[in-house]
Amino acid sequence: MVVRIIISLCTSRGCLLVGEPGTAKSWLSELLAAAISGNSTLTLQGGAISQVSQLLYSWNEALLRTEGPSRKALVPTPLLRGMMEGQLVRFEEIARCPQALQDAMLSVLSDRVVVIPELPGEDGVILAREGFNLVATSNSVDEGVHSMSAALKRRMDFEEIRPIRHLNDEIDVVLREVARANRRAGIDVALEQSVVEVLVTIFHELRNGQTLDGRSTDRLAGAALSTAEAVSVAHAASLNAWYYGGGAMTVEHMMHHVIGSALKDQPEDRRRLKHYFDTTVAPRKGEHWQQAWALRSLIH
Repeated sequence: MVVRIIISLCTSRGCLLVGEPGTAKSWLSELLAAAISGNSTLTLQGGAISQVSQLLYSWNEALLRTEGPSRKALVPTPLLRGMMEGQLVRFEEIARCPQALQDAMLSVLSDRVVVIPELPGEDGVILAREGFNLVATSNSVDEGVHSMSAALKRRMDFEEIRPIRHLNDEIDVVLREVARANRRAGIDVALEQSVVEVLVTIFHELRNGQTLDGRSTDRLAGAALSTAEAVSVAHAASLNAWYYGGGAMTVEHMMHHVIGSALKDQPEDRRRLKHYFDTTVAPRKGEHWQQAWALRSLIH
């Protein structure tokens, strides 16, 4: 997959990383930009762009008043800087950018040019240097926020970034990332692997709508329950344990933060989570699963 993305970025087409929230699309785009261009800071946020000046360029008003339009007075956005410097540009959550502004990307991606009508002659034509390209991200749950035009889709290769498939791989990632987050926070909490296994299994099954033994279960409508979310929950439980729980993370610490992560703005999710505990958690053997079941009252 990484090889396909790199090859697509070597062509004249951009690349769109699409998938569920929390699957490390932004992280992957950042690593790609850093590895290819040595710089991952040229970034646009689709949800923050509402006018063309935020997408392409604006002006230094003081210079504009004293000297008039000139290259010196031009204030390039990260996209225009990427074109001028021949670097990879990241476009986060491109589907949250209004379609009219998305379409302003067409000449950038196809002709590799931006025309600035305020500047005369060659000064008003900015051609992209070799090395410029676009790596964008979009959450699949955002589809329809601002639908991408067919013309823009044709100018980008799509790569689906899927959640981690195997439970043990996901547990390993959560343990590693939580240990790293705890070190950054300056806390030394004993991570009980079986507690993390309960957390990741709950997220894994509710996200997939299927238990590990193949039975169907309800998915939660208002929560992503991604690997990144599991890391955040386990880190929060670690902080809880460090400051209020004697330094060892327990199922109780974890369950309090699972509730805050799983139950957001969908009232029916409370019923779905209760049903999952009644049908899937209750019959499971093992001390930590029984502790989780004993804390089901937190859902009510």
